[in-house]
Amino acid sequence: NPMTVRNGTQEFQKRWGMRPNEDYWRISNKQSLLKNMSEEEASQFAAFDEAKADSLFGAATSAEADSIDAAEKAKKDSLANDPHEREYYLKQIPFTEEQMEESNRLLGDALYNAGIQEQEQLENFPLAEKTMIRFLNDFPEHEGTDNVFYHLFLLYGRLEDMEGAEEYKGYLLEDYPDAKLSFLLGNPNYEMIAREGKHVEDSIYAEAYAAYQTEQYDKVEENYQFSTDNFPEGKHRARMMFIRAMSSLYGGERDTFMVTLRDVVQKFPKEEVTEIAQAIVKGLDEGRALMDDRYDASSIWSRRTRGEAGDSTETVPTLKDDRYCNFNFVLAYPTGSLDENILIFEMAHYNFTNFMARNFDIEIQADEGLSMMIIKGFQAYDEVHAYAQRLFADDHMRTRLEGIRTLLISDENLQMIGKEFSFDDYKEFYDEHFAPLDIPEDLKIDVPEGLEILDPDELDKREEEEKQQEMEEEDDDDFPFGF
Repeated sequence: NPMTVRNGTQEFQKRWGMRPNEDYWRISNKQSLLKNMSEEEASQFAAFDEAKADSLFGAATSAEADSIDAAEKAKKDSLANDPHEREYYLKQIPFTEEQMEESNRLLGDALYNAGIQEQEQLENFPLAEKTMIRFLNDFPEHEGTDNVFYHLFLLYGRLEDMEGAEEYKGYLLEDYPDAKLSFLLGNPNYEMIAREGKHVEDSIYAEAYAAYQTEQYDKVEENYQFSTDNFPEGKHRARMMFIRAMSSLYGGERDTFMVTLRDVVQKFPKEEVTEIAQAIVKGLDEGRALMDDRYDASSIWSRRTRGEAGDSTETVPTLKDDRYCNFNFVLAYPTGSLDENILIFEMAHYNFTNFMARNFDIEIQADEGLSMMIIKGFQAYDEVHAYAQRLFADDHMRTRLEGIRTLLISDENLQMIGKEFSFDDYKEFYDEHFAPLDIPEDLKIDVPEGLEILDPDELDKREEEEKQQEMEEEDDDDFPFGF
């Protein structure tokens, strides 16, 4: 910086005057000084190192050296952290045994994940095969080897290379006999389960429940064993175990009942039947006796929390048959019986694509094993009825909503469901008061919100009031002929 240099020069001249750039510049008259010295003193003076004697100069030199070292170190660090520089990769070369183990772990994880993604997501089977074979050759002891065997079995089966598929199936069964995947492939019904597993599991559970209701406990046990052998982690596993436990109880096998019931509580804490199982286990642990009432999966639809025996002085609530008020479309299902996130997406997508001018809100409520998805924003029964008709006319949505109970219910009546009235109670009320109503076939739901929907009687009354008001205004006119 020229200005800094100039200021420094001026300051130096102000303090020291004009001095030449030479050794011993602080001594203005060196010759006269040397004349007054002996030869020994003069030689010592000539050998005098001013730089070493000058503490300021030494400090400056040391600070400059330190700053240079720091700059060089910072440069090396920046290069070592820049993936575009050679030093970045040299720094990562493992030298110690611990570094080699960590390096092998990272590389093994990368090959494992890459191979599965290449097969399942990219469907690049040659590349997936190459990656997984490399994984097995380079890291045979790495975690996940059994899963790689299984994926190679699937890959060769997809390529119709049955010899290769059987080879890796054999590796899996031989090296990992206790793995879940070995259990799956070792099942003689594997192909049937892979193709029709969902429908078979549903059928087996339905048969077991029907057998339980008709007290065919041997049939329940038979279906339970088939489910255990073929669907140990199926979606009906908790319910199947619970049915088996109750069958054991009524069949006289109390020990089996208790063991199975505790397994349900421990292994499936979030399932609907777990709440019932937990209540039974807790009661038995407290010394309570078992009741004779039989478990019925349909009981959630007839459940109400407030019994009929109440204070006689209280006002008995009743369901309202008001047609022209805010209504809701409700989807009800046992908690945990379906993926709520998928259902929310399907309903939101349907509403957005079919009713762009309306803003239907979606709310989830859950209580004691029963969940409700409530679609709000209907201004009358006619609207929610038209919405339901249009929804179930859609083939995709009708399939998605199979097995889910629906309600068309007003805000006021919804507050009483599960409390004063059960779902079955409301169905009887609906069939009597709402189902017979005539609904306009050309009713349009996709209109902007804020339009008022009036009862026809209210509309006639409002028209009469408007006519009466016009007549009164004409009577008050002092100049009826426009003068």
